[in-house]
Amino acid sequence: FSLGGSIAAASVLSYGLLAGQWPSTKTFASGDHRKDRWSEPELKRRIVQLNALRPSVLNEVTSLRAVALRYVLSEDAVTSAVLGPRTGAQLDSLIRDAGKAPYLPEGGRTALENRVRAAGVQS
Repeated sequence: FSLGGSIAAASVLSYGLLAGQWPSTKTFASGDHRKDRWSEPELKRRIVQLNALRPSVLNEVTSLRAVALRYVLSEDAVTSAVLGPRTGAQLDSLIRDAGKAPYLPEGGRTALENRVRAAGVQS
């Protein structure tokens, strides 16, 4: 969302999906908003689409979570990111994952965008 010319990136990890730790059999309990957000086939498709991010996990970028976070931080128009950790340990991990600028290696952002587009993810 935009705040007077600034962009605040919300749901950087897409409600947990971009942490990359869900099995293809993942389901959500009744009352979990994610159960209403994605149908079972849509969730399975999105989990498979995470494969497009995996080549970006290298060197200092150590996880899919780091790829997602660094992608957002590499966008010049983004002035803040809503991370949403539930625990202090999760916040510590996100801070480590963020690293320092440049957040993605040279050409990394474009390569990632091309792979994600080819996997059928709409921007």
